[in-house]
Amino acid sequence: MPAVIDATPGGDSANSYCSVEEAQGYHDSRLNSTTWDTATPEMQVRALITATRLLDEHMEWLGVPATYEQALCWPRIAALDTEGYLYDHLGREIEIDEIPSKLKQATAEFARFLLEGDRTADQTEGIAGVTVGSVGVQFNQSKPAQRKVIPDAVYEMIGLWGEPVYRNSGMVNLLRG
Repeated sequence: MPAVIDATPGGDSANSYCSVEEAQGYHDSRLNSTTWDTATPEMQVRALITATRLLDEHMEWLGVPATYEQALCWPRIAALDTEGYLYDHLGREIEIDEIPSKLKQATAEFARFLLEGDRTADQTEGIAGVTVGSVGVQFNQSKPAQRKVIPDAVYEMIGLWGEPVYRNSGMVNLLRG
């Protein structure tokens, strides 16, 4: 059964922060959107749903969900500035029953990244070898470095409302014995 988008703000079965039409509008005004443009409608839907899920899993959002019944983390309340208002990136107040336009755009952008490749796959190929005696680490130069699940470009769009949660970042702690 094909996936279906439910982008209802605060909906109890919502699974995406933006619709395919909203994502298409974003990509229509963006350079380098070939990956999105050539994806099948089914892949676009799946990418938007996955992008939304990963945003909610990998972001520590400010405030709290607007209702107990909503399926997604947005809309939110109490993600307030010092004056007691929730603002978007342009300084406009966000209503508690809406998804900020910048979050919709970030979801569309993230979906495009996901269509380019699996950002959630384990990325351990960067290290080619480890030596214990006389300590040494060899890096595999032919493999890409570990990627963050949320791309920097996406985080820059939504950083006003939270911080990324980095799990298993690849950080290695070396202890001297």
